[in-house]
Amino acid sequence: MAEETFLLWLTLGILAALSVMNAVVLIGLVRIVAQLYQAVLPNSNPLDGGVRKEAPAFIAKSMTGSVVDSAGFRGRLTALLFISPTCASCVATLEQLAIVGARAAGNVVLVCDGTSEECEALADRFAPIELIHDDDRRIRRLYGVTRYPMSVLIGVDGRIRSYGQPAAEDIRAVVDQVDDGARSGPNLNNVVVGTEP
Repeated sequence: MAEETFLLWLTLGILAALSVMNAVVLIGLVRIVAQLYQAVLPNSNPLDGGVRKEAPAFIAKSMTGSVVDSAGFRGRLTALLFISPTCASCVATLEQLAIVGARAAGNVVLVCDGTSEECEALADRFAPIELIHDDDRRIRRLYGVTRYPMSVLIGVDGRIRSYGQPAAEDIRAVVDQVDDGARSGPNLNNVVVGTEP
């Protein structure tokens, strides 16, 4: 009986030691992954160093095959909405976008970080809104996006007006501002999308 008790305690002690070692190794791995993540995707918020910086330029093909050139954003209010189909907050944001529907076309560009199939399904659902499959994350890096969903509002002057996590009111405000701008010209001082991270 004493030998069995000893073996039981020895086994529990070994399991406890292995658990502690596992936790130490896991913490070390998390640190390494975090360092690699920062090396690959540094937090280069385009608003750092001053508000209203020129929006980074890019040319990409949308899921419909049309070319999206950021130079074409000049002269119109444009919201880039960075999303991932697997992100719960993105799904809620996309539901709000579905409410405004086609009214957002031409002024909202979805930038999708997912598989081709996931992005294609979103493109079909939200047509005629342009959707770019950012499979190499090039656009994401250009705009310093480190989490989803993220919106970047680009003013008629081609400069970033705001940068942050979108809320339902923000999406409606962009579309309403576009609708108002069509009648009376855009008043960008009243439009804010999200908050600076």
